[in-house]
Amino acid sequence: MRGREIRRASIRLIEAEIRAYPETLQSLKEIEQEIAEPRSPGAYIDLAKTTGHSDPTAKKALKMMESPRVREIHRRVSAIRRMVRIVKANPDPGRYKLIELTYWSNGRYDVEGVCRKLSISRSTYNRWKREALGIVAERLGWDI
Repeated sequence: MRGREIRRASIRLIEAEIRAYPETLQSLKEIEQEIAEPRSPGAYIDLAKTTGHSDPTAKKALKMMESPRVREIHRRVSAIRRMVRIVKANPDPGRYKLIELTYWSNGRYDVEGVCRKLSISRSTYNRWKREALGIVAERLGWDI
């Protein structure tokens, strides 16, 4: 029973990440911009004093690579980006449309609405969605 609960929680988390994907991209851009251009004018003066030399570009890149938060966001964005690429490459454009309507339409469509709009059955909806979530889960190393 415990494994089933973990899989359900993983599915919910993946769905939440897909739903938040557009905002996550914007947040990631802002975080990286903040690292690249800190608001504090003397932010790198102390770094130069401690290392004996100053290479702000390298330090910024290193800070972005070492940030656990940025690394994890990149990992999740990469998994979703891969899923989007695969789904878009499918000859059936309905698969990508399902992702758009299900996750990025601000709740305008429920399952039945998506099925009607795409002229698919509920079982097709569930299969396509499960396959898309599986792509993300596989990339993240999660079991769903």
